[in-house]
Amino acid sequence: MTAHIVHELPVLVDARGRMHSARVLGALAADGTWDGSLEFLDEDGHTFETGIETHQPSLSELIYWSTALTHSHVSSALARAKASKASKPAQAVARSLGSRRPARRASAEKASSTRTRRVSGVHARPR
Repeated sequence: MTAHIVHELPVLVDARGRMHSARVLGALAADGTWDGSLEFLDEDGHTFETGIETHQPSLSELIYWSTALTHSHVSSALARAKASKASKPAQAVARSLGSRRPARRASAEKASSTRTRRVSGVHARPR
């Protein structure tokens, strides 16, 4: 399953004062819906990813959902991601997402089947 970067979120500061870049990832599920999760990158280059946070009927709905996330939801997601599993180091030299951080590195067990790429030209429909 391929993960797509669907939305960049504002930088988040955790309870210890550490900054984390954040983004929403989306993956097309077998039933044609989209699963959304959040990924965080800390100052030391470690990534933390939540489990599936939402199921949406289309990519545009997932993008719309991602634009409505509150600071409270994102902060709680970071805490859950940190508590649920150990971090994984990011690539030392990686493609830049803007100038903010390195690209996501797939874990060893997912490396053969998972690739991350940016979704472009897709806009959420207004509600």
